[in-house]
Order: sequence, then structure tokens, then C-alpha cells
Amino acid sequence: MIKSNTVVIVGDLNPAIFSPAWIRANIDLTVDDGSDPEVQIIHSEIADFMLADIRFTVERNRIIIRSLLHDVELLVAISQQMFGDVLSHTPIWAYGINFERHIDFETFEKRNALGRMLCPLDPWGDWAKDFDNKDPQLNGGMSSITMKKVYNKDPEIYEMFTIQPSNQKGYQDSGVFFQINNHFGQLSDRDKFDEKFRATLLTSMRENIGDYVKNFEAGINHFLAWGGIK
Repeated sequence: MIKSNTVVIVGDLNPAIFSPAWIRANIDLTVDDGSDPEVQIIHSEIADFMLADIRFTVERNRIIIRSLLHDVELLVAISQQMFGDVLSHTPIWAYGINFERHIDFETFEKRNALGRMLCPLDPWGDWAKDFDNKDPQLNGGMSSITMKKVYNKDPEIYEMFTIQPSNQKGYQDSGVFFQINNHFGQLSDRDKFDEKFRATLLTSMRENIGDYVKNFEAGINHFLAWGGIK
């Protein structure tokens, strides 16, 4: 399995202030082993660097904190400290907590069966009559499917669950990509400097992280059980 965890926070940001040195000076990064960071760019429009196996990408309107190694709870803790304490007056108005997994479904046939179940060919008529091919690279069918579950209108709270054939090396023939985006955000016509909503946003992120993880794992386990995958 290949996995990644991501926290995205939407707000009014200044990328130029973000750097590995700034993170080390202001954030209690308990996983930092002191190794050299990998800096791609530090600029007024974008900052992009890797520190302690965490990638920080900062643009004018959002920050993305992503790791292939660390649990999402750590990324949420960093976000809470960053915007709850250090940048406590920086306007923020939405977040996304996103999980990705590439999982081997053992055989091309099992993966293809999942695709046919989620996106059957019959509704496509004659256009799909020659989709089936024993060569995974020539087989037609599901490319991507996304389901949306809405919890609330104001603020906007929803989940977007995506399933695709995996494009990762070693997974192209039998791997399945699962992704979920847990979104919590202010409506676009509202006051972006609303301090009350800002506090609500940070509280929601902190209190709901367990449910986000549980829901994603339950969704994946559902499809693994359907396919008989251990």
C-alpha cells in the first residue's frame, strides 16, 4: 500500500514568510531529526519545501501540508499550532483533510470487477461493446468515479470520495487508488475576516479528525471485503 495524508487550509497567506527555518523557530515539530530540508522555492507567490518528511506548499490563497509517512493527526496538530497560536490573526475560511491510498487488488480481474460494478457497461450501449480486453493497458472502463456526501449547507461540509485505477509503478495492472476530501468551509459570499467562524473552523478540524479517519477506512474496507482482498 502507498498512502499520503494532507491538510489544506484556505486563507489569506504570505508565502514569503514560510521556510524551514521559520517552521523550526515557530512550530514544535517533534518528528524533526535535524536533517537538511529540501527547498524547492521560497518566493512571494509560492513556497515549497520538505522538512522531516513533511512537504509544505504555500500559495497566496492556501497552504498544503502533506506527508507520505506521518499520520494525519500530526499534520492537524501542526495546523492548529500554526493558525491557532503563531498566525492567530491570519484570515482562514476553509480546510480540507484528504487521504489517499494505492492498494493492490491482487489481480487485474479483481480490479476490473470493481470497475464494472461501479461503472457498468450496459448503460453505454454499443459504444462500450468492445471495452473488454485481457491486456490491462487496452481494457476499457472506469477511469475515475467520485461520490459526494453533503452534511451541511452553511457552513459547507461535505466529503468527496474518489476511486480510480492506480497509476503508481508496480500498481498499474491491479492497483486501486482511493481518495477522500473532507471539506469544511465558509460560503463564498461571507466575511473572510470573521473571527468567530475562524475559531469554529479550527475546532471542527481538531474534533472531527477521528471521524475523518474512521470514515475513510470504513469505505476502503467495504470495497476490500467486496473484492475478497485481505
